[in-house]
Amino acid sequence: MKKRILVSLLGLLLCGTIPSVAQDSGKKENPADKWTESRKLSYILGVQLGQLSKSRDLALDVEMITRGLNDFMKGNELAMSPQQIQQFMADYSVKPRKNNWPL
Repeated sequence: MKKRILVSLLGLLLCGTIPSVAQDSGKKENPADKWTESRKLSYILGVQLGQLSKSRDLALDVEMITRGLNDFMKGNELAMSPQQIQQFMADYSVKPRKNNWPL
C-alpha cells in the first residue's frame, strides 16, 4: 500500500514537472524579464520614439536625444532656450512633409 502511494505521488510529481521542463527547454531567457519597471518604461519609450521616427520619416539623432534628456533630467543648462525650442517646433510643425504628418 505504501509503495503504491509512493509510486502515485512520484507519478504526480513527474507529471507536474515534465511540462514545465518542456516549456523551458526551448524558451530563450529574455533579459527584460529581470528589468525594473523604470527600465522597462524607459526602454518602451525609446522603442516608441523609434517607431514614431521611422513611421513619419523623421531624421532623429539619438546622441542629441540623449543629450537633451540628460541635460533636462540633471538640471543642466539647456543648449537651447525655451523660446528657441518653442519657435523651432512651431516652424517645424508647419513644414511640408512627404507623408502629411505634422510631426
